[in-house]
Amino acid sequence: MLFISRGDNSGLMWPRWSFGKRRGSNPQDPGTRSLRKAPPKCPTLQYTDQKAAYTVIDRATFLTLQKQIKLVVLVEKDEALLNFISLIPVNPQKFPR
Repeated sequence: MLFISRGDNSGLMWPRWSFGKRRGSNPQDPGTRSLRKAPPKCPTLQYTDQKAAYTVIDRATFLTLQKQIKLVVLVEKDEALLNFISLIPVNPQKFPR
């Protein structure tokens, strides 16, 4: 099973490991799965499609490219896929920049 990652330690990189752990597999075991980073300047989803592999990707990217690829969504709306983003309001008088 080949997984493709952006390789940037983003929030989308880590849910993949939790899926493997839930299935009882060790993500570091090369016999179980392999991880490959998408080459520089090559969008992850298109590279994943070329390799007929798996990836974790945001919905907007998939919807943008779905007519150009053969991949289909296998898992969605799973709590493990939630990628929370937090905003912290900053007082502009204390921190003008």
